[in-house]
Amino acid sequence: MTALRDDLVPSLRDLCPSARVVELPGPERPDRAALNPSIANHPEGGYAVIIRHANYRYEDGRYTPLDGSGLIKTDNVLARLDDDLRVVSMQPIDDSLARTVPAKYSVHGFEDMRLYRYDGAWWVSATVREHRDDGRCEIAACRLDEGGSIVRAFAMASPLGDRHEKNWAPIEGAKRMSFLWNAEPAVILEIDEVLGATLLPRPIAPESVRTSARGGSQIIAVPGGWLSVVHDMHLVGSKGNERRHYRHRIIYYDAEWNIVASSREFFFQFVGIEFCAGVARHRDGIVLSYGVQDRVARLATISWDDLWNLLGLRANERSVA
Repeated sequence: MTALRDDLVPSLRDLCPSARVVELPGPERPDRAALNPSIANHPEGGYAVIIRHANYRYEDGRYTPLDGSGLIKTDNVLARLDDDLRVVSMQPIDDSLARTVPAKYSVHGFEDMRLYRYDGAWWVSATVREHRDDGRCEIAACRLDEGGSIVRAFAMASPLGDRHEKNWAPIEGAKRMSFLWNAEPAVILEIDEVLGATLLPRPIAPESVRTSARGGSQIIAVPGGWLSVVHDMHLVGSKGNERRHYRHRIIYYDAEWNIVASSREFFFQFVGIEFCAGVARHRDGIVLSYGVQDRVARLATISWDDLWNLLGLRANERSVA
């Protein structure tokens, strides 16, 4: 985290003239807010998207519950979208099988789910804290049935032992359940689904441990490699009055997880708290799903041409047409 000016950071629309924004529906309850959606291509066409519903508002550096409970609570809904990104259906995710009752910590539910396909089924990864007395953040992997209920869940161990873990990026299409744990350079974790253990195909070098870039979206396959959206969190403002600002980048990896190109930093629409938790193919480009100020869930589409220009790749370097 660094204290930097934010007036020099462009918006996605500044960088990508094709950018189009779609707002996703919010919750019916007045004490809930929609945030941090995660979109994925549906195997039958269209899209699936998870939208987080939280009971708090983040203002002036503090989380304030809207329901007077004094707890931070998260519920999630699973929506189906058509090819034009219109909502076809929406249903709550039944997470009762995987919840800790009574909760051991004051942060309840599965936070910031990333939606992905693995072994012919829908899975999500999410941050969970309620199962531990100390509230340490761990990443859970959860399988969903076709009705949107969690039917299996397990927590995954940190590769570094007793430490908080957030923002693992699931890798679409991997033969074994795998996550991008560190973005620059790429560090991949493979998961033992029986033990919930993390396996490292290569040892973690000291210089690889957690650069400022953090996972955002899932990782999707593109010809020749992989595509990911990451964020850096910066502190902006005078000492004692710093505000958190999230700046996103798109990274293109080759098949061996070497970085081919990284875009410049951008914000979506709001200079402040924005959080991208999903990316999928969309017609002649990609669609990104993101939350704004922990209050609104949105989608943004950009064309392949704009994407490759954003990455600074010449025509003969582009793997996707």
